Amino acid sequence: MGATSSSSTSAGSAGSTGSAGAGSAAATSGSGGDATGSGSGGAGAGGAGAGGGEDVSAVCPGGPYAADPVPANGRPQLVRGGFTYVEGPVWVAELGALFFSEINMQAQNAPPLNGPKAKILRLTPPGAFEVFVENSGTNGLGLHSDGNLIACTHDTRSISVFDLDTKARREVAGSYMGKRFSSPNDVVVRSDGNVYFSDPDFQLSGGRPELPTAAYRVSPSGAVSLIGTLETPNGVALSPDESVLYVTEFTPGRIRRYTLSADGAPGASSDFAANLPKADGLGVDCAGNLYIGWRDGIDVVAPSGARLGRITGMGEVSNVAFGGADRKTLYITAGASLYAMEMNIPGYPY
Repeated sequence: MGATSSSSTSAGSAGSTGSAGAGSAAATSGSGGDATGSGSGGAGAGGAGAGGGEDVSAVCPGGPYAADPVPANGRPQLVRGGFTYVEGPVWVAELGALFFSEINMQAQNAPPLNGPKAKILRLTPPGAFEVFVENSGTNGLGLHSDGNLIACTHDTRSISVFDLDTKARREVAGSYMGKRFSSPNDVVVRSDGNVYFSDPDFQLSGGRPELPTAAYRVSPSGAVSLIGTLETPNGVALSPDESVLYVTEFTPGRIRRYTLSADGAPGASSDFAANLPKADGLGVDCAGNLYIGWRDGIDVVAPSGARLGRITGMGEVSNVAFGGADRKTLYITAGASLYAMEMNIPGYPY
């Protein structure tokens, strides 16, 4: 989630993520709601690698996966419009439901709370919507290791967990070295309990930032550490084997790639993609392909950095999440609307 963007796109290259590789391809652009892709794509299933101890075959069926992750004649379908601004979708398989944030940029929380008002909504497909938490102050959502919702709560400038049964909120992390975060934006949790999140200052409504804009890690013990300072950190995602963390920078429009050690600590980093007009939320499928939200839709990029396709017709995309019974439904938050599209490869959950 962020502000304005510039023009042309050009993906950089990257090394292997430790998950299934993909051949190079040239992406073709869709229009008017069309989604097109080309080239040779991902290979076998990701297993539990250096990063995590989870057997990802439980959510990622064995490959080989489809060569093209984007259906040739597929296009996103409007699920519902008329929201204020939607963000941070996450699928909860146990409930068969999608949760996402609706943010009202025009209505600010009263001090001492920070940023715009927001609520968590729940979609039970095909079209049953309800308010899950009325005043949540949330942006990005994910799945905590205890099965509940983890959230970037910009109203309290913290990372929080919402109990799926009681809806009660508890704080996971609110500061680093005694200083408050600005406005946590997106979050992802590894199967061993490591939490990774971005902290730009997009929703910092009053006062000066206490910390530089950055990405952070919360270890299973609760210790907060700095991953790296970034200009406008935004989306975060893990590779299927949990050995790589991706972090987008909204502007200048690039993606950083961090290797993760066995205990989840970040190691060497590199540019995965650069010169994007904007880089917002991220999704990852079971072949390790990235789905990058930006000004004109979604770019699909292989773990090698090769372009595999583009999905358009929704306008500016803030975030994506895989869901559905077979995890092949890509849910897309775009401005005031929620879309869904059936993909060729199942997605790896948050």
